Amino acid sequence: MIEFCSYKLDVPHISVKHLIKKYPSLQGNCIKTPVRRHQENDRHIRLQLEYEYTYDYTKSKNQYDITEIIVKEYFNVDNYQLLRDRLCPRINNRMAYILILESLLIEPDRILNPQQDEKECIIDIGTGSSLIYPIIANKLSYKNSLIIGTEINEVSLNNASTILNNNFHLKQNISLIRGSKDKLIPSVDSDIKVKYLICNPPFYSSKEELLSKESSKSINKPNELIINEDELLYEDNGELGFVKKLIDESIDLSTQYKFKRCWFTSQVGIHKHVEELNSYLDQKGIPYKFNETIKFNTSRWIVGWRFEPFIFRIQKYISPLILCDNKIIKKLDHLLLNLDEYFSKLRKKSHDRFEYRISRVYHNKNICYIRTNEYVWLRRIRRLIERGGEELEKQNLFNKDVLIRVYLFNDKVDINVLTTDIADKDVTIHSNSMNSLFKSFDEN
Repeated sequence: MIEFCSYKLDVPHISVKHLIKKYPSLQGNCIKTPVRRHQENDRHIRLQLEYEYTYDYTKSKNQYDITEIIVKEYFNVDNYQLLRDRLCPRINNRMAYILILESLLIEPDRILNPQQDEKECIIDIGTGSSLIYPIIANKLSYKNSLIIGTEINEVSLNNASTILNNNFHLKQNISLIRGSKDKLIPSVDSDIKVKYLICNPPFYSSKEELLSKESSKSINKPNELIINEDELLYEDNGELGFVKKLIDESIDLSTQYKFKRCWFTSQVGIHKHVEELNSYLDQKGIPYKFNETIKFNTSRWIVGWRFEPFIFRIQKYISPLILCDNKIIKKLDHLLLNLDEYFSKLRKKSHDRFEYRISRVYHNKNICYIRTNEYVWLRRIRRLIERGGEELEKQNLFNKDVLIRVYLFNDKVDINVLTTDIADKDVTIHSNSMNSLFKSFDEN
């Protein structure tokens, strides 16, 4: 049976070309290129001179202008103004961070536990003057969770508060707290469960380190850093020290019920710090870790950790992506119908011992989840079930808990497998096994 779950993300599809047409003031921030096009009428063909507009991100003013309009247009914040001497956030980078957490960590949990009715919140450490993470989270997050932003800089906190006060609908879900260097993670009401914590920490420990890094970049490369506000950019021991402090504080909070299922996460700007932070998590005895890359003009990395012991862990990402012949998988509807039919046969062969559930999400027609109680991507498991008989009865099967996330796009499929069975060594996933599974769906 194929079902739809209630979980839904509201993901805006940002088009700068659309904004340039809708807001003529942006054309002054563009590089204008003349283009000759053929124009036909009833009698003859003539060349028509037109212009193509390419947005120029190399100037800091242009970055602020387009960011303000994107927030107004796609995130429903009518009264939004950035301080021009503070960080100009890159929307796609920030949105990707939250979307990764929601789709890879929160969404599977919603598929497995659809009846969760507890109050939830998201915590943003160092929200900044732009209030950008709470605004994005308010748009994307399931059921508009409460978002708590912390900020220690007085000027930044005042501007974020102004944005909040000038957009009344945001105040229903977003609140601001004055932060503290001594205690990064704020207190939360006892009846609220923390869904996840996000943070974009200071990358550098000093202005000298910042200038050294910036000097190696291309002159024309867009840069969101404004270096006249030290407090925004620097922290003792840089981002490594900052995230380690977050880890230490999270350990102290881990026994509290409201933080037990929380994903503590931070964006990391220097790649070598990812392994150092993973090692630090190992030293602290935190077994449940999550790493992912955000790839845009500048790569960033997400480091996450969690304390809840009964957790679906990500067993392995298939990388590189499995290339699928369009003859094998034409579209998700076709795949799921055949999958459902094939799994029904396996269920009958096993005398109803094999169990499965196929779930789709409303917000993306190309994503589905398959929950089973056995590793059916392995050929030998499928053949064993298909043969049935005494051999099947002798095997210790149908006692697993596996969630497979399938995402189709173009001619590729991205697969993530999650499992609670950490001790089982037989859950290694190979692309050939997955391809054979898809062919089985298509052939039956």
